[in-house]
Amino acid sequence: MTTLFRKFLPAAVAVLLFFTLAALYFAPQFGGDVLPQHDVRQYEGASREIHRTREAYGEDPQWIGSMFGGMPAYLVDVRYPAQLVKDAAVPLTRAVPIPAGLIFFAMCAFWVMLRMMKIDPWVGIVPSLAYGLSTYFLLIIGAGHLTKMWALVYAPPMMGGIWMTLRGGRPGWGGAFTALFASLEIGANHPQITYYFLLAAALFWLSEGIVALREKLLKPFAKRTAVLAAAGLLALGSNFAPLWYTAQHAKDTTRSGSELAAGDAGSGGLDLAYATAWSYGRAESWNLLIPDFMGSDSARAFSEDGPVAAALTPYGMAQAAQQLPAYWGEQIQIGTENGIGKHGAKGRQKISNGYLRKLHLIGFDSCFKNRLFCKFFCKISNVQIFRLLGLFDS
Repeated sequence: MTTLFRKFLPAAVAVLLFFTLAALYFAPQFGGDVLPQHDVRQYEGASREIHRTREAYGEDPQWIGSMFGGMPAYLVDVRYPAQLVKDAAVPLTRAVPIPAGLIFFAMCAFWVMLRMMKIDPWVGIVPSLAYGLSTYFLLIIGAGHLTKMWALVYAPPMMGGIWMTLRGGRPGWGGAFTALFASLEIGANHPQITYYFLLAAALFWLSEGIVALREKLLKPFAKRTAVLAAAGLLALGSNFAPLWYTAQHAKDTTRSGSELAAGDAGSGGLDLAYATAWSYGRAESWNLLIPDFMGSDSARAFSEDGPVAAALTPYGMAQAAQQLPAYWGEQIQIGTENGIGKHGAKGRQKISNGYLRKLHLIGFDSCFKNRLFCKFFCKISNVQIFRLLGLFDS
């Protein structure tokens, strides 16, 4: 009994800690408050026609007129009976209501990935906290990007399954976990996040292949690759219906070119500038290391008594500082501050000033404003991350 207790103690502590922090951060939701999320409201309005038809007739409509003058309903909200894996996970994901549940499951998922990689369970708690409390997650939750957030929840254990398959001692179990979480990842229906993690997985596979070539272990590597490929096919097959219908419809969208463009101008799909209009510019990638490297959000101006105003004072233009945008990157505009991993109060206030104001009543948010706390949290996070990098090669 003592051995069993010690074995499961880290998992119990981790889950309890993750839930406590997520619940404290989003405490107002347990008091009946609702976080206003723009994209969620848009979705609710767009899918209302579908839900009414489903309630009235017991089946989904094939077409709705509430978006873009009419479009296939399966691109908005439809139930696919064949998505058994996704449907089976729904009760679990509702165990902790969102938005707190999103942060909670993100922490748990990252901890599970680290356990798959044989990382010490106590050590894994710290980077899991850092992952779940990423400022970017809080910003996209406030915006209502729920499918993106669920994709970021399922991606870590999917990567853990890939690691187990290619490097672990039980590639069969690794393949099973890869198939399960890859199915959930694809079912989250956010190809952008899936694409990014698959790029990372491809690089990991390539590195393992190079090692296998050098050490003349190509046969075991080929077997592990076959298991991984089988897992991928299972994941794709479990989501075949939405993938198939979306691919069919893509031929009739701007992503497949335009019949109205002159010559070959519209035959190549979306223009690169249009497709990357909301992507980081090359220099903006420094935001990964330096928060606000290209300035703050588009709506924020420089202060009337700041250094920009002081520089303009000799020219009698100090007031112009409040008219200048604080963002000078390549995107059209940004609604949140640049950078990841910043635990300052500014980013979180973007979620909802009224909602977060209630957090001050319980005093929890103030700890993140404390510079000493932030320095301590960031320091221990960085130390553990460096330790993890060393453990990966052990």
